Amino acid sequence: MLDRIIQLLADRPAAESWMMYASDHGEALFDDCRGYSGHGMESRATQNVAAVFWPSPAYAARYGGRVAAMRGRAQALASTAMMFETLADLGGIVVPGNRIDNSLAGASLRVPKEVAGIEPREAAACKVGQ
Repeated sequence: MLDRIIQLLADRPAAESWMMYASDHGEALFDDCRGYSGHGMESRATQNVAAVFWPSPAYAARYGGRVAAMRGRAQALASTAMMFETLADLGGIVVPGNRIDNSLAGASLRVPKEVAGIEPREAAACKVGQ
């Protein structure tokens, strides 16, 4: 499906367009010592979500800074809580109260505390449960 959307956009190279997809959650598949499967629990597997960003050549030419920021953060720790600001920023939409450091396309990026400490908590839970 994502490939088809990208192809529809790519077929219009003069259009300043982009496509952004982010999963709402990951899935645990018995990934750690706790032996959990599913989603909704705190684990790296459920909080590390898949995301894809594709810019058209025309968008990349006009908004190179945003595109470079997105590409440079391909491995950055992010949260789905950052998607609103990222999408607004990519679209050039200014919303009162926007937290610009929540945008993956912005000049500076906050460390998402809501997911930053998951790995240490996960490791601690394994030690307690062993």
